[in-house]
Amino acid sequence: MRFSVIIPIYNVEPYLRECVDSVLAQTCQDFEAILVNDGSTDGCPAICDAYAAQDERIRVIHKPNGGLVSARQAGAELAQGDYVVCVDSDDYIMPTMLERTAALIDEGNADVVAFGVRYFTDAASHDVHEPIGEGWYDRAKMESELFPHILMDENMKYIFHFLCGKAIRRSLYTPHQMAVDRRISVGEDVACLMPVYMDAQKAYISHESMYCVRQRVTSISRRFSLKQFDQLIVGIGDLRKLGNDPVRDFQAQVDRYTLMSVFVQLMNAVEYNGGDQLDALCECVHHPVIWQGVQQAVFAKVTPKSRITYALLRRDRIKETYHFLRLCEWIKRAVKKG
Repeated sequence: MRFSVIIPIYNVEPYLRECVDSVLAQTCQDFEAILVNDGSTDGCPAICDAYAAQDERIRVIHKPNGGLVSARQAGAELAQGDYVVCVDSDDYIMPTMLERTAALIDEGNADVVAFGVRYFTDAASHDVHEPIGEGWYDRAKMESELFPHILMDENMKYIFHFLCGKAIRRSLYTPHQMAVDRRISVGEDVACLMPVYMDAQKAYISHESMYCVRQRVTSISRRFSLKQFDQLIVGIGDLRKLGNDPVRDFQAQVDRYTLMSVFVQLMNAVEYNGGDQLDALCECVHHPVIWQGVQQAVFAKVTPKSRITYALLRRDRIKETYHFLRLCEWIKRAVKKG
């Protein structure tokens, strides 16, 4: 079997059929679809079972809710395909994604095939692709052209940090996915993808947008919770353990990734009224794992807004950083209103 498509599912009843139908509509039919119901409390379990009854290629796992990592791990344990394709249950894939992937695998025996992404809402869509050239990357080219941006370079340039939109050789994917800490729900893709790329011998980077991401304001990455810092601490700690081999400056990239993660959490705090938790937020940023990155991160080209933010954070002006970002958002909204 060529592909195992793993779909973790949790309370996405309005979108699940579109997702599964996009897999079943693939022009390459050499696949199994593993639907992992992660303790859904809506109609998803029944939908999964109905699909499995109709198509023998669909396998269903029902498990207690444990989060995205545990769901992917459950799917990985069951997978039998040569390559694993991860699909989030509120997204969908283009009809020729697996066919195109199979052709590339046959052409060059890739360990990883990575496609561009189409972000969409009910009103609009736009395509993005990896910030490196399209084509084949052998090990030497990966080290010279991909690894410098694997997590985050000095100019804030980085390859896509998500597993979706990629096909990964199962023998490479499974051990790294099984090693991801199940507590992580912020940066869980990075925790698997970094060691995957570090161990890969050959990759193909495509600028074709074959994976479609539904942008929802209720996405967990767009909320603010101090618990996310706990997960960042675990995830960043695991990244530190990877060392600098074979990515010569990986620890410096981890520093930049850490500082950027703090910036994102502060923006979420601004967006979702986290100002009443500033004292606790400051304590989170001062955790040694986080604070190391904040103090050591070095950037070359950043926007004026980012430059001021990073300068304030390094000077331990965390509350001032929050209020500065809040002011920036107020000005942005005022300009939009005209």
